[in-house]
Amino acid sequence: MDSLEKISPFLYYTYLPFYEPEQAANIFPGVDFEHDVPDKSIRSMDESETIGYGIQSLKSVFAKIIQNTSAEYHIVPLSGGMDSRGIIASLMDAGLQEQIVAVTVGVPGAWDYEIGRGLAHNFGINHRQINLMNVEVSTGKLLETAQGGSAWTFLLDAFYNSLIPAEFGDSVVYWSGFMGDTLAGGSRNRLPVKQNESWQSATEWFAVRRNVIRRTINMASPDYDPVASLPVDPIIPPGKISYLDQIMFWILNANYLNRVLFFKGFNYITPYRSPEWVRFILSLSRKNRLNRSMYLKIMRTAYPDYFSYPTAQYNGAPLNSSQLRKYFQQLLHKTSKSIAVSNPIWNRIGIYKNIKYINYDASIRERDDFKRLITENINDLKKRNVIDWFDPEQIMKDHMHHKANLGIALVLLTALEISLKSDE
Repeated sequence: MDSLEKISPFLYYTYLPFYEPEQAANIFPGVDFEHDVPDKSIRSMDESETIGYGIQSLKSVFAKIIQNTSAEYHIVPLSGGMDSRGIIASLMDAGLQEQIVAVTVGVPGAWDYEIGRGLAHNFGINHRQINLMNVEVSTGKLLETAQGGSAWTFLLDAFYNSLIPAEFGDSVVYWSGFMGDTLAGGSRNRLPVKQNESWQSATEWFAVRRNVIRRTINMASPDYDPVASLPVDPIIPPGKISYLDQIMFWILNANYLNRVLFFKGFNYITPYRSPEWVRFILSLSRKNRLNRSMYLKIMRTAYPDYFSYPTAQYNGAPLNSSQLRKYFQQLLHKTSKSIAVSNPIWNRIGIYKNIKYINYDASIRERDDFKRLITENINDLKKRNVIDWFDPEQIMKDHMHHKANLGIALVLLTALEISLKSDE
């Protein structure tokens, strides 16, 4: 595909939402979707049986992987979420405490950064934090990241993730929670309550919501049809995998997370992609996958100590909190987020904690390296004359003059320009 044809799909989705059979085949190695999924016997179990079977499956997966892993150190990117915590709990359960190094990437005050540190300290795990306020960004660094396989993604995500293997090298193993959340069902933005009855309705639902990792204003061409970028027919025959799951697995995850989490030359372990776990989790009823219902029950039952600690998902409330407390924490987050748009002081004092990696709005306005990065690439993008439906420089001016918070849009435009440079 010509680089210019990628621009609108990229600006709409923040990655290229195309189906590539070769890349998709690597998402679930060893899983035969024609014969292995779903396992109807799992759906006939009551809740306690299902939880017990899930715990057994999870522990079996980790035991087999650990038995075949000879590395001295196990590096685990640790956030405030569930998947990385499940990995930590499983490795600790296997007696590998002295060999674990948990790594948290972000900024002080953010839930992911603070919860990761607290969890590691609480359970006596070696821990390393990478404070992104001290990491300089540049066009050269992002271009290197793009050329390493992460072009046409939100490049700063990939660059920040690459800091972990850059720190520890290729003689260790890296554990990743890749696909854990999505397989388990994710939020209702990922798996709606009502099943899509046709492939067309699934692609339309997905396109309308975009399901991007980084939400931003829509900067695609006014005549761009986002549904047209998605496959015309289902990837897997009907009746095996729900239509929306297929899009999440083989479009979003294959084209985005797969390319911002993994880098060539390093040994990654992805336990939630193990055939045994995939067969189990995809055999659950829709009810048990909505909002990761059964997955969270399994984790909480298997490792109650680890999952009684605060989580980023519930804005600092533990998984076993009452629904009232979870609701209150969510309400507080929404309130502080809305205030932070007009009053950035809230960000400075740490009330708005649910940011991913770094506050791009403030960084572009206040940090010299971000100003250089954005200015260079917005200027280069404008010189190309490949976008005639808006002015990239105007977006930068509006942001710098505090007319709106457009930091993510500017970072996306920068990723576009650097991806074009990479293609060249």
